[in-house]
Amino acid sequence: MSDHHNEHIEERDMDLLEELGYEPTDEAANSKLGFHAVFFFTFFFVMVGASYGVLTVLDRVEGFRFTQRQERRLMPPEGTPLLQSNTTAHSDMQDLRKQEHDKLNKYSKNEDGTYTIPVDKAMEIVGERGLPTRADAGVPEDYK
Repeated sequence: MSDHHNEHIEERDMDLLEELGYEPTDEAANSKLGFHAVFFFTFFFVMVGASYGVLTVLDRVEGFRFTQRQERRLMPPEGTPLLQSNTTAHSDMQDLRKQEHDKLNKYSKNEDGTYTIPVDKAMEIVGERGLPTRADAGVPEDYK
């Protein structure tokens, strides 16, 4: 049988094991990990509390303010244009350009019986026919 069985433990020479540097009995491990963990977390929470206290006290001193306090926010009067982000300004400009394009390029009949035609078509007609004139058109008094 091998030496690893319990029945041969008593037969071993303990003096030989001590000479080789082995301890004849088990000793309890003396680890300070628990002490260091408690010390670390205690130190951490004490420092967090001290930092909060210092920053709170110094924030009340006029020259040491860390936070930006916003006083009551006032809105401009109704109808005043507000600043926009780049995205909303871009979409608003697209809408405005579309409205302008629609106004300049549509055919419609007005309420007073006149018609509206696209600007390009009106310029083409004026180019073909020339400017309209009236009979006995004189020079206005302002231009004499």
